[in-house]
Amino acid sequence: MERRRCYRMPLRVPLLLEGEGLPRGLEAHSVDINPFGIQAETSAPVEVLGPVEVRPAAGVFAEAHPARGRIRWIKASGDYFRYGIAFDEVANWRIPLSCLVQGLCAHVTPHPFLQKLVDSLEDGLVLLDKDLRVIAINSRQPFCPVKRPAEHLGSPLKGMESMNIPFRGEKVRFKSLLLQAGQGREEIRFSAPIVPFGTAHERYYDISITPIQELGVLVVRTRDVTGLEELKRLKREKEEVFWLQYKYFTLGRLFDDLLEDIVNPLSAVVGRLDLLGLKMADAREPVGAEEVASWQADLSMAQSALDSIKEFCRAASRRRYRDARGSDAYFSISTLIEEELSTLELHHSFRKVKKTLNIAGNLPPIPGSYSDWANAFVALCQRIVQQAGTSAQKELTIAAALGNNHVELKITHNGKALSLPLEKEPSMAILELLKKKYGVSVYLAGGSGSQTITLKIPIGPKAH
Repeated sequence: MERRRCYRMPLRVPLLLEGEGLPRGLEAHSVDINPFGIQAETSAPVEVLGPVEVRPAAGVFAEAHPARGRIRWIKASGDYFRYGIAFDEVANWRIPLSCLVQGLCAHVTPHPFLQKLVDSLEDGLVLLDKDLRVIAINSRQPFCPVKRPAEHLGSPLKGMESMNIPFRGEKVRFKSLLLQAGQGREEIRFSAPIVPFGTAHERYYDISITPIQELGVLVVRTRDVTGLEELKRLKREKEEVFWLQYKYFTLGRLFDDLLEDIVNPLSAVVGRLDLLGLKMADAREPVGAEEVASWQADLSMAQSALDSIKEFCRAASRRRYRDARGSDAYFSISTLIEEELSTLELHHSFRKVKKTLNIAGNLPPIPGSYSDWANAFVALCQRIVQQAGTSAQKELTIAAALGNNHVELKITHNGKALSLPLEKEPSMAILELLKKKYGVSVYLAGGSGSQTITLKIPIGPKAH
């Protein structure tokens, strides 16, 4: 079989040539190769067409079997000479992948084998030379439809160069990114939605532009991650719904206890008003001073109970207003602690807890949604009170201080010990949000009778 009729691989293999009319141990290297022959290149001229023995240089292959053949043609190429050698028998050499890489790097030009490699990739790929002309391209890239790659080889890819693409919050020409990567000598990686050429629907791609300066080549790789982005979007939507439901769950628990505390004073009001009604119905004219004093006492007690109810309602209203500050902002952690403790103080069970505050005065503002942090603080306090159970002496110490690039919030209690991870408990799932959204770290120290929960809150931009 003629070598030229068989597919040739661009492999750069160090060789030694032996034959009549050749210098002894002539060093050469392959330009391309297949089992039936080889094209070799050397700096020494050869003028004899005849038999030759070809073997890889020492240490290149694990097994090096010489191949005998014949020089069929010789051609000068600048300072080098190329030889076409046809083997007498098939040479089944086990060639390392490094030789293929060296061969492709030495001759990065439109080549059938290079195109076959590019076509075999699952990602979209475009190889461009220093003038942004196509060296190889496959059909999985979104910049232009490719039915016959050969039609694009050696030409600029106009659809890609003129495409406007989102990059770091701006719309830029793709060509400017290609030039930036080539001049900056650094890889550019980003993700962007693109409407593939010839289609009407947007898809999402991870894109990298990698310059290979030694070869003057730009490698543009694209990976269609539309399915992954859709899953991320659905996950975000589910998480948003979950946290919204959790917020209402926290508010529900908070105000459910308050409603129980409202029932008693409300019953007292109703009872006093009923009693006052009976007294007034039995009164005879003229009304004596003692009866008036009795009525006033009943009204005063009813008023006192109504004041308690009004304070409960105002506290609920203030808490609801603060919870509505859901947008991202900066706020004072010390103010949050004071406000949330004032709401919790309305609960009968929480009023029985001995509370000690040690809040530093130099704390910087904390970034994020007030609602997230308030609900987390309330959830922790409620859980700690539950852990105290029926203990006669319930104690709670809250300290906040400035650490190294973080604010450290410590809550110490004397109840039954909690265990990590805290966020696995349904009532404290909000801590998972703080970890994901703000980069908060949660630590536990101590055990039952004296345990400290520490939240390390990063200062500055939120961690995502």
